[in-house]
Amino acid sequence: DEYHKFCEANPIDAAKLTYRKFKTDYFKDYTAEKKYIQRRPERLQMLANLISKPTKNTLVLLPNIAFGRAITKLIPNAVFFYGADSKAVRKELYKSFEEEDNIIAI
Repeated sequence: DEYHKFCEANPIDAAKLTYRKFKTDYFKDYTAEKKYIQRRPERLQMLANLISKPTKNTLVLLPNIAFGRAITKLIPNAVFFYGADSKAVRKELYKSFEEEDNIIAI
């Protein structure tokens, strides 16, 4: 998507640029690519749409807190929890999983 936008906006430069070269230059390292993937609103919404259609309880594990919070904001009634939450909070969530249906925990 970004590659095509670049090509449309810069046709002369794009003629000399392959997708592989664009990706290498645009995402200089793993961290840059990860930030792009985890912060892109269209991708966050797509993931939220997939996650928000549970048929049973759903536990979503994500690589970091900011990413988890961003996804949780897009899903009505989703619950965000992480390691710094107290044992009581986590226990309550586990109990909810046993007693209720269609819980989304991130």
